[in-house]
Amino acid sequence: MILDDRPISEVEKDELGRGPYARALAAALALPKGAASIVIGIEAGWGTGKTSVLNLVEAALEALEPKPHVVRLEGWLLAAKEGTLRQFLQQVAIQLGQKEQGKRARSAGNWLQKYADIAAAVPKVGDYVEGVKKSAETIASLREGDITSLKSRVSAALRETDKPVVIMIDDLDRLEPDEIRQVFRLVKAVADFERVSYLLAYDPEPVRRALSFDGIYDGAGYLEKIVQLAYPLPRPDYWAIKRYLESRLTAFVNRYSPEAFETEAVLTLLSEGGLTHSMRHVRDVTRLLNRLAISLPATRGEVNAADVIAFEAISLRFPEAAEVLRERPEEFV
Repeated sequence: MILDDRPISEVEKDELGRGPYARALAAALALPKGAASIVIGIEAGWGTGKTSVLNLVEAALEALEPKPHVVRLEGWLLAAKEGTLRQFLQQVAIQLGQKEQGKRARSAGNWLQKYADIAAAVPKVGDYVEGVKKSAETIASLREGDITSLKSRVSAALRETDKPVVIMIDDLDRLEPDEIRQVFRLVKAVADFERVSYLLAYDPEPVRRALSFDGIYDGAGYLEKIVQLAYPLPRPDYWAIKRYLESRLTAFVNRYSPEAFETEAVLTLLSEGGLTHSMRHVRDVTRLLNRLAISLPATRGEVNAADVIAFEAISLRFPEAAEVLRERPEEFV
């Protein structure tokens, strides 16, 4: 059976002990009255569990009193023909209106929608006439003044909800470089509302490269100006990974009814620690088990299960070394 590696969505499924970290983030994000906007970044590479942590943070926010307005956005969904800016503001407005049924929350969503319309109503090259027409129609329909006064209306409406707003954006590193720059610009300048906090999850390397503007600007410095607190996602400790690996691998191997001596060899392999150390995160464990779902049945009765597990772990983490083993097996016997 091939396993999926979907992120966890329930606190009870947190086997890596990240609950305290998520609760601490939630407490920092739930801003008090009058607090200025803050941006917090969770920095980690692919497969390390950023989305799972966001889910745990959201669960922790739901348990607070007053319960904050939580808006979840996926970075790759922000890229659209209408422009990242408009998509961003519209999604925040829509989610505020859908999740929060109170009149004040819906009012804040409506004002934010108007703000999105006027902020994005700028004609693009190649579509100038139509753009000017839409801009004029949008501005004429507002009648409440320019974009500055409209932003003040949005801020006032958000304050009247009497709750903090937490905007969580995942997978920013999946955007194109110009889209990454757009999202970070709007977080800093356009959507800087009182008592609104942001939690961004991203791989720092592609984001820094995107913010470097082809080497003209210092991407790391630019990122520091926008994200007030960038915190690396804590790596699960050795024992947490060991427990996670052992529980799943033992059950997985037993499913194939190995001989007694093979089971003993597998337990020895696990106890020595090298296999656990090679697993960087939960996704590595899942990928290893999925490889074994094919290789263990295919080699049953011919190769010791422990040797199959060791080779698949090498293939997963050190593919060049595995290729040498395949090409020159006699040198390792």
